[in-house]
Amino acid sequence: MFAEEIKRKYKKIIIDGCDISSQSLKIAKQKKLYRKLFNKSFEKKIKISNKYDLISMIGSMTYCKKPEVLFSLICSYLKKNGIFIFTHRIDLWEKQNFDKLIQEFKKYLKIEYRFRPLGYLPENIDFSNKVKIRIIVLKKI
Repeated sequence: MFAEEIKRKYKKIIIDGCDISSQSLKIAKQKKLYRKLFNKSFEKKIKISNKYDLISMIGSMTYCKKPEVLFSLICSYLKKNGIFIFTHRIDLWEKQNFDKLIQEFKKYLKIEYRFRPLGYLPENIDFSNKVKIRIIVLKKI
């Protein structure tokens, strides 16, 4: 959905996508929004020829088991002044100590914006307002 919204607003934008799920990539391919699709884990290095202006992980950080590895890879993929925007569940944020993680990467990434906690899936009966997320925007220094 994020790619659809970005493409709607910025018609000429080039978007690549990554997912471990072949089924998700099949659906993404049908949408014809992406230049390239990578069937990889977020924590595995992807061979790219150009660095990115923006990397987003909206609703995906929940599946990241090694966020320190991911952050290191994100730094290598971003251009200088490139943006990394992601969402993360507050319960997992605290469990994985994301405040410390971001502090460890402050030499490479600067917090541009940190949203107040928001409802994760407010319309979902299982989550309603029980689970909150945070939206973070980091900028590569």
